[in-house]
Amino acid sequence: MWNRYLFAFIAKLDLFNMETTSPFEVIVENARDLIWVYEEDATYSYVSRYFMEVLGYEAVNVIGHSAMQHVHPDDRVRLQSKFNQALHEGTSKGSVEHRIRCGNGEYIWIQSRLSVIDFKGKTCVLNIARELSEMAEDQRRIAESESSMRDAEFIAKMGSWRVNMETMENWWSMGNFNLYELPESSQTPGVDYVVNERLHKDDGPKVLEAMKDVVRTGKAKQLRLRVSCSDSNGDIRTKHVLTRIKPFLVDGKVQEVAGTNLDITELVEAQFKLEEQYLALIELNGSISKFAFKNAHELRGPLSAILGLINLMETTDSRPEYLQFLKKEALALDQVVRDINEVLLSEGKLKP
Repeated sequence: MWNRYLFAFIAKLDLFNMETTSPFEVIVENARDLIWVYEEDATYSYVSRYFMEVLGYEAVNVIGHSAMQHVHPDDRVRLQSKFNQALHEGTSKGSVEHRIRCGNGEYIWIQSRLSVIDFKGKTCVLNIARELSEMAEDQRRIAESESSMRDAEFIAKMGSWRVNMETMENWWSMGNFNLYELPESSQTPGVDYVVNERLHKDDGPKVLEAMKDVVRTGKAKQLRLRVSCSDSNGDIRTKHVLTRIKPFLVDGKVQEVAGTNLDITELVEAQFKLEEQYLALIELNGSISKFAFKNAHELRGPLSAILGLINLMETTDSRPEYLQFLKKEALALDQVVRDINEVLLSEGKLKP
C-alpha cells in the first residue's frame, strides 16, 4: 500500500516551496513512491527521482505535458474523475488503482492518492503512487489479452478508438493505426486531422454530428465512411469503413464516445463488380432480344418465301419466272443476316 504518512507530510507541509534543501525535500527525492504534481490542466509540474527511475522518463520530457497521456485508456476516465474530485473537494476520497505507461511502452499497475497542494504559488494536485506487485499476474494476463486483441484486430481488419468529448483527446488501438496505414509508433492523430484530411469531405461532418448525437441521446450510431490512403507511389485510394459509435458512461454521464471500425473495402468493391456484371447482363439481354426479334420475324419471312417458291418450282414448268422471285427473297434473307451481324458487331459480341 502507498505510504499514508509520507502523503500526509507532503500534503500538509509547504515542502515544495522551500528555497533550500531540507530534510523533507530529501525524503521526497529518496522515497520509494512515485510522486508527481499536476497543474490544474492535468499537465506535469514536478516528478520525483523514483518516478523517473521506475517509469524510465526524464523530467525534461514530461514537465509541461499531459499526465493523462501516460494512463491506460481504460483507466483514464477513472483517474480523471479522482483528479477532478481532488480539485473541487481538496482531496480524493480513497485511492484509485490504474495502469501507467513506462518509457518502453509497457504498462504497470499503481495505486494513487490525490490531494490539492500549493506548489510554487499555484493550486496543484499532488499524486503519490505505489507499485502494486501483487497485481503482476493480472498485469501479465491483461498484456496477453491485449496482444490477442491486437492479433484479432489485424486478422479481422478492425480497429477501435475513443474520444473525450470535453477535451477532444483521441485514443486509437493498434488495429486502427493499421486500418489508417499509419506507423504503430506514431502519436495518435487528432480528431481534426482525421475529419479534415483522412475522411471524405462529405463523411467528416457526419462523424462529428454522430458523436454529438451519441452524447445527446446515449444511443449508439452506425456509419459507413470513406478513408483516403496513399500507397508507396503516392497514389490515393479509398478504403470503405463501417464504424459503430457508442457512449462510454461514468456515473450515468457520457464522458467519452467509443468507436469500432471495420474495413469493408473488399466487400464494397465486390458489390461494385456485381453491379457492373448485372448491368452488363442487362445489356447482353437487350442484344439477345434484338437477335431473337430478327430471327423470329425478319429472318423467317424471306426464308418462308424461298421455301414456298421451291415448292412451286417442283410442281410447275414456269421455272425461269420463279427463279427471279427466288433470287429476290435470297437477297432479302442475306440482308437480314447482314443486319444481325451489324447488331452483334456494334454490341461487341462478334469480332469482324
